[in-house]
Amino acid sequence: MRLFQWAGLFFFASAVLWAQEENRIENPGFERGVEDWWKVPADAAARGNAIEPEIEERDCQGETGARSMRLKYAPGKTVVLGYARPVKLLAGQKEYSLAFWARSDSDEKENPGQLAFVLNLHPQNPAQKEFTFSVSAPRNGLRKEWTYFQKDFAVPENAGRPELSFRLEARGARNGTVWIDNVYFGPKLNLPARGEPEGVRIQKCVHTASHGGIYYPGEPVEYRFELKGVEKPGEKVLMKWRIDDFDGKPLLEGKNEVVLSESIRLPLLLPGEYRGYFTVKAVFLQDGKPLVSGMYSGIVAEKQQSERDPFFSTKRCATREKHVRMGFGTRTGWLFFRAVERTPGRYDFTHSDRQIEQLLKEGYTNFYANLTLSCLRGNQPKFMRDELAAELAAGRNPYDEAYYTKWRAFAAALIRRYGDRIREWSVPDENGLLRHQNPFLVEHYVRCVKLFREELKKQYPDAKLYAGGETLGLHDWYRTEIWEKIRDHVDGICSDAYLQPTTVGIGFQSMGPEQGKVRERFMKQREMMGPGKEYVNEETGYNIQRDLPPDSPNLRELAIVNARNLIVAKSVPGIRRWTWFLVEENRHAWIHIFDFTMWKNGQPRPHAATYAVVTRALANATDAVEVKPLADVYGYVFKRGDKTVAALWALSKKDIASTVDMPSDWTAMDLMGKRFGGTKGNFVFSLNDRPVFFEFTAPQEKVVRALDGGKYAMPEIYVSMNRKNAEEMNVFLQNKTPRELSFTASLDSSPAVKGKLGPLERIAVPFPCRPGVRPIAAKVEVNGRKVEASMTEELYPVERLESAPPLDGTLRGFEKVRPLVFDTVETLRPLDAEPHGLWKDKNDLSANVYLAYDDRFFYIAADVTDDVHISRHTGPMIWNQDCVQYAFDTENDAFNPAVSSPGYQKDDREFCLALTPEGPVNFCYTGTPETAGKPVAEKTSVVIAPDGHKIYAARIPWSYFGNLKPRPGSVFGFNVTIFDVDSREGSTSYYMELSPGISNGKNPSYFKRFLLK
Repeated sequence: MRLFQWAGLFFFASAVLWAQEENRIENPGFERGVEDWWKVPADAAARGNAIEPEIEERDCQGETGARSMRLKYAPGKTVVLGYARPVKLLAGQKEYSLAFWARSDSDEKENPGQLAFVLNLHPQNPAQKEFTFSVSAPRNGLRKEWTYFQKDFAVPENAGRPELSFRLEARGARNGTVWIDNVYFGPKLNLPARGEPEGVRIQKCVHTASHGGIYYPGEPVEYRFELKGVEKPGEKVLMKWRIDDFDGKPLLEGKNEVVLSESIRLPLLLPGEYRGYFTVKAVFLQDGKPLVSGMYSGIVAEKQQSERDPFFSTKRCATREKHVRMGFGTRTGWLFFRAVERTPGRYDFTHSDRQIEQLLKEGYTNFYANLTLSCLRGNQPKFMRDELAAELAAGRNPYDEAYYTKWRAFAAALIRRYGDRIREWSVPDENGLLRHQNPFLVEHYVRCVKLFREELKKQYPDAKLYAGGETLGLHDWYRTEIWEKIRDHVDGICSDAYLQPTTVGIGFQSMGPEQGKVRERFMKQREMMGPGKEYVNEETGYNIQRDLPPDSPNLRELAIVNARNLIVAKSVPGIRRWTWFLVEENRHAWIHIFDFTMWKNGQPRPHAATYAVVTRALANATDAVEVKPLADVYGYVFKRGDKTVAALWALSKKDIASTVDMPSDWTAMDLMGKRFGGTKGNFVFSLNDRPVFFEFTAPQEKVVRALDGGKYAMPEIYVSMNRKNAEEMNVFLQNKTPRELSFTASLDSSPAVKGKLGPLERIAVPFPCRPGVRPIAAKVEVNGRKVEASMTEELYPVERLESAPPLDGTLRGFEKVRPLVFDTVETLRPLDAEPHGLWKDKNDLSANVYLAYDDRFFYIAADVTDDVHISRHTGPMIWNQDCVQYAFDTENDAFNPAVSSPGYQKDDREFCLALTPEGPVNFCYTGTPETAGKPVAEKTSVVIAPDGHKIYAARIPWSYFGNLKPRPGSVFGFNVTIFDVDSREGSTSYYMELSPGISNGKNPSYFKRFLLK
């Protein structure tokens, strides 16, 4: 048996190098659930003490998977898990391997027990010998890190029928958990791979300094490599390295001779003037041949001279030194749950006491607390959970006056204990408010907020309380209801605010705050809150593909976009805190192949560097004024003491020649933190989408006039096209300047049209144009300059039905409808779901979607192939299971992602069709106040056919669609997404979609165009 303890990042790119096409086990990484594994009573001791396998969503071995199998065990119990699918040996194959990865939550000294992966070969003739082979994790071999186990063996002639199982013999004196992943049974594995010397791997590489890789100028950079499998310590090897800057341009390179050992240090010294993000590519060479290599990263940022700004907040950093160097001004103190009430009136605050004492000991003086009011079972005191659950199950409100009296007592005790140290309290609780089926939950939340406020003001009148839950999601019916009930009892709203689109990875679109209208949205929210109220963003960040390398273009773009997000958020009056969710690695926050962290594998990602620059550039800046000299040039001018600071950028990847008459001497800093400066008068420079930060001695109003009056060589007009109806095409003209423009426009060979465009005005000029598969070209002339735009139209027809389909679990009535087909990786999301093992082929998930209409209804039907059917939610949570989610841009007015704002407008509609525990439901998420947030009261059918296909069908009255009527030639935007969940406890790991715009942020401009025939 071989025992390796290599980090998954460097092991064969995980399951890919298993030679999975020869693995006799289907779903070896449990990406499609654990239903293939079932409990077998091993002996009398195990009977009646079932340990069922569970899917683990937050932990897996390697970077390419998303899930693993979890077993919770009890002392003295033995459990056998059998593999339910039939297994066949390969003809002519004699040499085989059994292998798996496993880890435990126990330390080595705790002896959690023995885990064995067993192969039994059952002969057809009972008189013949039965053969058994196994690979075991020894009693001290189940460790907290993922560990690999393999056994090679030869199968005898006529061995019989294979049967696979896991056997867990639980030892020790406590309950525990074991995780299993990437199981293998098949032809003998020859490991390690890639021709590398056997056993030598980089287990991890970390910065030796406590700040974890954010250096001040002049400080030496030092990495510590921890190697495993070093067979001959003491040998000399050559380490070659190269340092690249943020854009991947080489900075330095060199080589060091080092002594091979399990711990090797690499000291580096960057140029004294360098600022910003950098990557280090290192390779160990032995006898001229590569031994092992990797890529690492770091940041150089100036030491912050001013006081850190409480606006820039985080949940936590690994060390206070990192917290300070990043520029964070506040952090979360602790999360409080009423579950600390062990018996009525007796509270166990021991854990919270230790946490707060530790924060104070480390030097934190500015922290706040989150309070979870959720009435979900796990947050309630244990002694009352069963009683509350029974009342809810009977449809009765369990939260009576006696309950609220106990709640008030808890609030008073909590404030009494911590109110002298915690002066700001937040009650976000967005998960509880948005993901529940409790009809009394909102009432419970509101009442508890009011009671907490009363007790807080009794003891600490100046303390702050923020509440409101999720305020920037799609669930407007919750938002309005809650805020109106608590607005007079809180100091403002707190919520999570993830700026869509939130996913960063291969194939996902990025979007900045300009197109997302972030400032406009928050200004509207400020108006909704009313005077004197503040907003607290309790959690923000991005969902990042885990295996992106530090120099990934996706991560580089995130760093640029997030810097602009921070600037825009800082410019909004009344935003008190902007809290970054995760700085450090946290497996429990993984969502399949994505995480949320700034630091990955001990190395900072690029957006950590730009975040640190913004915290310095805008620390304690206030009273922002927005400056828009041109449509795509953005400036924000702040006051800071007796100085004026400004941030300026243009929405252009190309450098834009710019000139500004500076109103005083000035200093500046680019997005990497590099400083430069100048004197009063004209300054000629290049501007792009990377913000530049200026500091002036001139007053704010003079800086505003200077930036507003600057010259920026941006295009004057933007041209785009979109079909108006079956007979006409609209050419859209956007004036990008603050002055009137005269234009001449034409489409193909049509006669030219002349007109005028007001300052920043956008108009549609219609031209005759029938549909066809051909390039269409628009030509526009403005001030002697010609601008052209072209497109090849993609238009999907929607059939008109002569008779209504029965919607009876079949596709009768849709025979003449040509379906939208989803069965290849081209419609699969994420784009790399297939190589990550999430999707195997069209038998995992595929679909044909049918659209049709008549004078009364719009019809949608879908024939979905899915190997596992999951039904578990109804109401607003209907999306969280197998379903078909689809949306309309009824007025076809969002068609160009470059200029259209994300989010749904009044004319947009979104629905979700699913087989719920209460039957088929077609739920309307987005619509009119009369239709949104409730099922469509029309015939709906979802039936699982005998062959396993799931047939969806629904009809929607035309009254749902506003100005879109059943007129032939009408054009509208449409999109559909087919979600797949493969286990009852799991979440959506991949899906099929026609286009972006539903799943990763609502944006109808990505929808396809459809034409009513």
